[in-house]
Amino acid sequence: ALLATTILALVASMIGALDLVAPLLSVCFLACYSCLNLSTCVLAVLRAPNWRPTFKYFHWLTALLGSIGCIAMMFIIQWSAACVTLVLLVALYVYIDWKEVKVDWGTGLGGLRLQWAAS
Repeated sequence: ALLATTILALVASMIGALDLVAPLLSVCFLACYSCLNLSTCVLAVLRAPNWRPTFKYFHWLTALLGSIGCIAMMFIIQWSAACVTLVLLVALYVYIDWKEVKVDWGTGLGGLRLQWAAS
């Protein structure tokens, strides 16, 4: 990843088109922040015992609104890059799910299903 980023930065700076790379990088960072906010929202809704936020005013709704806000900003910055990024995120999730990685701690979706079944 570091090598790919270095090559991308060098190519963009040699072409002199840093303005073409900046929206793509911004959209990728916003996608990362959106996934992080969505993860904190899911952990808060599930009341996971290992999730103990120390921020006094934390609420699961703020995390959800943060995730939605990041996705909205992705489309405001550049809708084509946002679409490609979201397709890549979904493809990555499907690939990881398809590989059926054996983990002993479960998944967020599994926890949501368990909580919905219990309620």
